[in-house]
Order: sequence, then C-alpha cells, then structure tokens
Amino acid sequence: MSTPTVHQIAFSMIKGITIDIANAIIEVVGSEELFFNMSEKELSGISQINSKLFTSGYRESLLDDADKQLDFISKKGIDCQYRKLCKRKTRERCSAYGKLGHG
Repeated sequence: MSTPTVHQIAFSMIKGITIDIANAIIEVVGSEELFFNMSEKELSGISQINSKLFTSGYRESLLDDADKQLDFISKKGIDCQYRKLCKRKTRERCSAYGKLGHG
C-alpha cells in the first residue's frame, strides 16, 4: 500500500463499475494516471469501459473532486494508504483509500 495520488482517488470515484472491471481497465491501460491521460478515442477501444467514461469532461470532474479530497486529507493531517487491488469480488465498490490502520 502507498499514499494515494490524485489519479488513484479519482479512479476510485468512478460510478457504476465493478471491482473486476476496474482491475481489467488498469490491466489494459497500465495505471490510473494513464487512464486519465488517454484520449476519448483511445479509451473507446477498450470494451470494458462505459462510453460515459470516455468523455474528458467526466474524467476531469473526477480529478477535480479528487484534488479536493487530497486537499482535505492534507489539511487535516490524515495519513491514508491506497490499495492497488481489492480482493473482494462483489458488486460493491471497494474503498480505495482510508485512514491508516482502518483498512
């Protein structure tokens, strides 16, 4: 585990994807940061991704929200970690970050 980046937090905020799909997307694109840096055209070639996720506006809004989260974490002195892979295979989204020791 490591301290989360803005891209990791933003990726964890994507609505409507399962853990399996999230893991498949990362396998295909390589990282959360690369996902946010890809063009809509590049993302449209990935079959696991809903068309809403292609739009740069949606991805930009996730990054803005994640920036706010990181600012809050920093101002409050919260020590948090990011879990690369979630082992639970449920439809619930797995929390990608949390207070240290409260995984």
